Amino acid sequence: MRLLRFSVFFPPWMVLILVFPLAIAQSKTTYYGKLDGRLHIDPDWANYTQWDEGIPADEIKLGVPFKEKDHLFKGQLTLAAQAGIKFDGAVVESADGTDVLYLDLDRDGRFEENERFVLQPLTDHSRDTATKSWVRIEVRLTSSPYKSCPMQINLFTADIPKPFAQQKLWIRYVRRQFVEGYAQLPDRSLLMRFEYTFVNNAIDLNHDAEWADVNGDGKIDTSAGSMEALNATGKPPIFHVGKLLLSAQSIDLATNTFVLRTVSPKEYNRIELTVGSTVPDFAFTDFSEKTHHLSEIKAKYLLLDFWSTTCLPCVADMPSKVKIYEEFHGRGFEILGMDGAEENLEKPQKLLNKYKIAWPQAKYDKELFDDKFQITLWPTLVLIDEHHKIVSVGNKLKDEGLSETLKSLFQ
Repeated sequence: MRLLRFSVFFPPWMVLILVFPLAIAQSKTTYYGKLDGRLHIDPDWANYTQWDEGIPADEIKLGVPFKEKDHLFKGQLTLAAQAGIKFDGAVVESADGTDVLYLDLDRDGRFEENERFVLQPLTDHSRDTATKSWVRIEVRLTSSPYKSCPMQINLFTADIPKPFAQQKLWIRYVRRQFVEGYAQLPDRSLLMRFEYTFVNNAIDLNHDAEWADVNGDGKIDTSAGSMEALNATGKPPIFHVGKLLLSAQSIDLATNTFVLRTVSPKEYNRIELTVGSTVPDFAFTDFSEKTHHLSEIKAKYLLLDFWSTTCLPCVADMPSKVKIYEEFHGRGFEILGMDGAEENLEKPQKLLNKYKIAWPQAKYDKELFDDKFQITLWPTLVLIDEHHKIVSVGNKLKDEGLSETLKSLFQ
């Protein structure tokens, strides 16, 4: 049988018609969102500060009444350091257990009655064992398109580890604000949050943090290693949402709108810290400037410990981690410290010497820490097995949680 071949000629106008629908299909890669027009905070994203203990003479100076057995502390809360938004404050811890916060919100040099806040005792310690009392207030804004923004202040209990000065009051307060809204995807709405800065009253998609409700549960997971809270590293972060890889294209605070775009898998090089996924081999430099690879470390279970001397929980957890290391190292447990915040190694080395820490340490590497692992919180703890498969991530590996996890695994 002889096959006949046909050559079909399409005039230019018909070629344009055939190609044009394909071009339209390929260009449908943007999704539009709407912001709610308010500033928000997440209590899990907090800063720490120390306030000095006051003296009786401060009662007159500050205009803060307190009794003989009360404790007075004074200090300052910074909402935006670069924008110069700071508030003088005082705390009175009464003998009856009542805590009162005074905050000079209008910055006129004195405390008015509406600048006095009674803190509420924290009754549920299931998520926060360090806080004894807290208060949430609205801070008035004068040089921002927003009239106000929330701030939450937590006071610590007296028995938490204090690696620094003792005669001080430790305060945990939220000062990281964001705007939020929803974008309509093909199959659902996606909750998005964008960090807001007061320096220029804007959002820098290339350098500020972003959040996305990746799993669609209506909440944002800000825990260490989360897929839903990322920092921009010179370009907008990429979120893995179902089958889509999404990145912010633009945001307009004047119209409260934003645009997301899909990106190519070639642009996505993140090491996803999810249980069951595998950490690829990577190179790191130790504190002696020697280069090593993850594959060189032979262990049944290896803890990747992203830490910093500026992280209070990291420092407080070191004695416990040393004991756990001594207990399980002989059975095949190893730790790789990942010093993720300091280029000057003098301070972290001093701390390592203090606790006689023997496990290897990797110095900060922007490409590895920020671009690939995308570490946003310290500590970030990742436990992998001998095949580099992730066994556990996050808070479950803190303190005794690490010990219990290892006992279970080695049994």
